[in-house]
Amino acid sequence: MVSNNIKIETFFVHDDGQYFPNNNHLSVIVYRQVFDSKTVSASKWEQLFKENNFGKSWRDGIFSFHHYHSTAHEALGCYDGRAQVRLGGDNEQVRKDIELVSGDCILIPVGVAHKNIGQDNDFAVVGAYDIDGKNYDMNYGKNAEERRKAEENIKQTSFFIDLTRYIRDNQVYGDCTPETYIHALRTGCRAVEMDCYDGDNMEPIVYHGNTLTKPIPFREIILAIKTEAFTTSPYPLFFNIENHCSYEQQDHLLSKPLVDDYEKLPSPEELKYKVIIRSRRYPKGKIAADPKSDRSNDETEPNPKDYHPDFSNLIIYSQIVSFMNIIHTIYTQKCFHSISFKESKADDLINQPSPEHLDLIKLTKQHMVRVYPGTKRQDSSNIDPVDYWTYGVQMVALNYQANDKAMCIQRAFFSDNGGCGYLLKPSFLLSDNQLFDPKDNNHKKGKHIQIHIISGQHLPKEKNHIEHTDIVDPYVTVITYGIKSDCTEHNTPSVRNNGLNPIWDYKINLDIFCPELCLILFQVRDKDRYGPSTFLGQACVPFTALQLGYRHIKLKAKDGDYIQGTIFVHIKIEDF
Repeated sequence: MVSNNIKIETFFVHDDGQYFPNNNHLSVIVYRQVFDSKTVSASKWEQLFKENNFGKSWRDGIFSFHHYHSTAHEALGCYDGRAQVRLGGDNEQVRKDIELVSGDCILIPVGVAHKNIGQDNDFAVVGAYDIDGKNYDMNYGKNAEERRKAEENIKQTSFFIDLTRYIRDNQVYGDCTPETYIHALRTGCRAVEMDCYDGDNMEPIVYHGNTLTKPIPFREIILAIKTEAFTTSPYPLFFNIENHCSYEQQDHLLSKPLVDDYEKLPSPEELKYKVIIRSRRYPKGKIAADPKSDRSNDETEPNPKDYHPDFSNLIIYSQIVSFMNIIHTIYTQKCFHSISFKESKADDLINQPSPEHLDLIKLTKQHMVRVYPGTKRQDSSNIDPVDYWTYGVQMVALNYQANDKAMCIQRAFFSDNGGCGYLLKPSFLLSDNQLFDPKDNNHKKGKHIQIHIISGQHLPKEKNHIEHTDIVDPYVTVITYGIKSDCTEHNTPSVRNNGLNPIWDYKINLDIFCPELCLILFQVRDKDRYGPSTFLGQACVPFTALQLGYRHIKLKAKDGDYIQGTIFVHIKIEDF
């Protein structure tokens, strides 16, 4: 049994500037006395690691030379003896020495070098790797080429980024307000969008161009964002700007690269508390459009002569460029060049026959890609972000005010990293050595899951109105999202006139072929014999965040706020 007196230590091991990248954005975690030193065993560690989605375990010691993995996090559980472990290399300004004793566990993030610098004769550990990194690699800090390849898995294009659009009610006549941005930032959003135009008295304004949306001064939005930009998350905030006017440099904007010469994007850790402008950049003078380029997928083109040079100087790490084709982009564009696709263009790329559709994954490994809703979505309805995430697209623009299934999925997806707005991609969307096809169900790391929907407790009434006189007839819909073969929907039977403690006792068995990109939505609805069912509450959970055994799942309203009511379930997961 796991101890009740676990002590947790966390610390960062930063880049040593030479041999080892280490990890600037994920901390090392040491769990002291997870098991009592007198009763701990290797089998207990193996079982605990398996329950927490760490696999490919082994029993041995720790190498006496520095090594690290660029595709997997590693967990080491000590079941005998003690040892001194050095993390980060031999640079005295970076390295960290710790002691591991029987019963302790250390979680070593991807990229962090480690070695054994002394042990007693009995020392032994169980090692295991996270669910994304079963095909872990080995790196030894030998040369620059080894490090370059390893760093491909730790750069900024390695992350999904939480992105919002800005109109509150309707894309044609809705209002744009500072509160819209504040709400999005408080929920962890790390990329916001705005269309900037000339206003009266030399005051730029923001509104949705060629519509009846009410404009708002750009200054008001900037001041609102300035107060809320980093209250929820310290990681970089992207301004996706369609610039139809010039404006002066604002406080806190990144005005120069962190280094003069760079071939990869900095990590979010290196860009903490920075605002990054994502827009087009033109040199002085007007540039003719390339007649061969496909601009049907890009945002409305502003007039290049309207660009103020100060604004162009702010566009550093995310410069939007026109898209000709994927091969051209991969081989001719720089790492800081970013592509925007309208949803129809992105769908065309995804719907290409095999293996051409996999070129989109190749593109997202090297460049920041954003997908935004088409012009037909005047009602602010959202696109389904999951399809684009499965191809590695970093930014999927959603309307936060919609409160639909897409937003529910978005909140759950980014909750897997504490809601900080960034989520590290699975290794198979990063490594050139791993072949991944979202249309294929022949994945080696599949999971069989049994979801036992047992009962509900204190379910809300229709629209959560206590004064509503009808008694609900609740049932649970379980929907899985992910790659095509993982998308399913199941319904329990309804329970007549019982919202207090309905018993469903219904089991659902599923094979999930790509658990790293799978999310499970539990939605409780009121069955109506004479019309459509009514929403009561929901909860969406990433597959990798599911906890085994008996669990109460708290329900939320459509806006993401917790409401009264839970469902009681039992979760069982096995490899297949």
